Amino acid sequence: MFAYQDENGKPVYFIYNFKRGKYHPFVPAAGDKARNTEEELRIKAQLARDLPWEEDMARWFPLWDIPL
Repeated sequence: MFAYQDENGKPVYFIYNFKRGKYHPFVPAAGDKARNTEEELRIKAQLARDLPWEEDMARWFPLWDIPL
């Protein structure tokens, strides 16, 4: 997993699934275990040519309570 912050200081994570050799974004939203799917799709669209992305969104697993 690679942790970043967006321009507003909110966390953005790139999760690498080594078994499939692909990445997917994870953007936590405000609230209890909610995620910002719209932002995740925007990130994927912006970086689609740069990283091997997991196309099956059912495999975009969130990682809650990340110890970073």
